[in-house]
Amino acid sequence: MELFVLVSILSTSLILLAAGIQHLAANATFRSRLRAHGVAGPRAGQVIGAGLPMLEVLVAAGTFAAVATSNSTGLIAFLLVQAALYLAFAGYLARVVQAGNAGVPCGCGPAEVPVGRSAIARAICLGLLSGASAAGVAALDTGAVALHADARGLLAAAAGVTFAILLVILASARRLEAIEPRPDDLIGSA
Repeated sequence: MELFVLVSILSTSLILLAAGIQHLAANATFRSRLRAHGVAGPRAGQVIGAGLPMLEVLVAAGTFAAVATSNSTGLIAFLLVQAALYLAFAGYLARVVQAGNAGVPCGCGPAEVPVGRSAIARAICLGLLSGASAAGVAALDTGAVALHADARGLLAAAAGVTFAILLVILASARRLEAIEPRPDDLIGSA
């Protein structure tokens, strides 16, 4: 169970960190996505646009620090905050769909996907995975899940990074399947 918990922690934390960094690096784009969603007023959009990226980065960094220091109480707390954030994202995206704005860019991080059922389901799954990770840490008899430089730790780190990347790639692939090639893009067209 320790390996699964560690992979889950690394996956959800890396996704949150990547989203936060993306939102900070392209903050104007992130804020325009919030406006396109049409559910937050101008002031709320400004507050979310400024505060959420920093919160995402801080929560992910706090989670990594708790893993590195074997602080199980801190780790559980950060994982529960992650779970709450992901589930809040799912609720927000459901509200965007309910407002009739399905299909607008999500602004969910590095992968640019449309708001819809798959984006909502992804956020729910990440929230549940964060919550399950918190429960897993609490259930371990040995205390915190610590990242050790042994074979299990290296395997867990590699699997966590791979899982996070795959989740981002799958979200991007969903967007790409809707793109139709133009005749000029086909090989051998004159």
